[in-house]
Amino acid sequence: MFAMFCLVASPSRAQEETIDLVEKLEKCTSFHWGTDCLVWIVHYPEDIVDPWVSIEAERQRLGEREREAYRQAFVKDLRMEECEPFLLTIYNFGLKSLNLKPLSEHLLLEVDGEKLPLAAYDSNFDEPINGILQGLVFFPKVTSKAFTVILSGVYPREMRFSFDSTALLAEEVKEKKEAVETSIQPETIVEDSLTMEEIIVELPVSEEIKDAQKELPPNEESDDSLDEPSSFEDATKYPEEPVILPPGPDPLLQVQKNSTKSEIDVSLKEILQKIENETSMTKEEVVTLFVESWIEGDLNTMYELLASETKRQYTMEEFEKAAMESNIRWAFKDGYDVTWVSDDKAKISGIQKMVLIKVERSKILGLVQERGRWRVVW
Repeated sequence: MFAMFCLVASPSRAQEETIDLVEKLEKCTSFHWGTDCLVWIVHYPEDIVDPWVSIEAERQRLGEREREAYRQAFVKDLRMEECEPFLLTIYNFGLKSLNLKPLSEHLLLEVDGEKLPLAAYDSNFDEPINGILQGLVFFPKVTSKAFTVILSGVYPREMRFSFDSTALLAEEVKEKKEAVETSIQPETIVEDSLTMEEIIVELPVSEEIKDAQKELPPNEESDDSLDEPSSFEDATKYPEEPVILPPGPDPLLQVQKNSTKSEIDVSLKEILQKIENETSMTKEEVVTLFVESWIEGDLNTMYELLASETKRQYTMEEFEKAAMESNIRWAFKDGYDVTWVSDDKAKISGIQKMVLIKVERSKILGLVQERGRWRVVW
């Protein structure tokens, strides 16, 4: 009797998280047409954080510590602890510019009949709008799960974008329940996300095997090994006397001594090379080393490259908070550009990928010479 198992693999976890994120964003998106424009708004609920962080952690191959740091920076970017974040996109395809200056007078959040003003927004919305303009806007944090964003100043009427996370949550629970019910099939074993169906196939025993089993006498076995002479007999009769060697130096101790000496030599060489490299490094190389260390989270190297003036302003702990919790660091992971705005100032620019939007981040670093070495002013 033989058992065969058919395995049907389920979608990967990363794919499931991506689908989950997309479905959440689709349910949190609302749009309206004007005669000369199209406006759509996406609300960022808190339950998008985990799937988005998982997707980016997988893409950037972040460890647990880096993953948590990225999560904190992401929540900080969207101001989720104190605000309701939205992505506002306006596509003006008319012949004239669209003027919504100031946006704070045209965009409001209505909750239970009360209208709340903007807490913060991208200042580009105060400029004449032509083509596509996209940016983040923030309203005060609200406890209600149902609210409406109102946009005025567009033709022919004001636009009302309604969001209700309570209804969306109920719909999501219903969909998951239906998915679980439909996934349960009779006579199916589910184990470790794999569906296994057991198929038992009985093969007939051939007549030759049956005849051979009948001819074999019961409890009769041949053992040819008993007729073979023992190869250990002579060796046990005449044991060889042990040879006693004179005492000598402990080889393990000698290896340890040699290893210690070698390690000291290598470490000293590395220190000397490091000093030589730092002395001869150009300001461009110092900036590159500083940024690369920032990306990798190498705080010690960054702090060593700081100018004395900056070290007086920041302790190691204070600098760690300022540098490692900065959202700029994550923008540089996918690449960065260095532009020298002057002889002693470099602008580091990168593009940070966020949910449905890319944000340009930049940091200007100053450089000074101290004892023949270039150092960074934070």
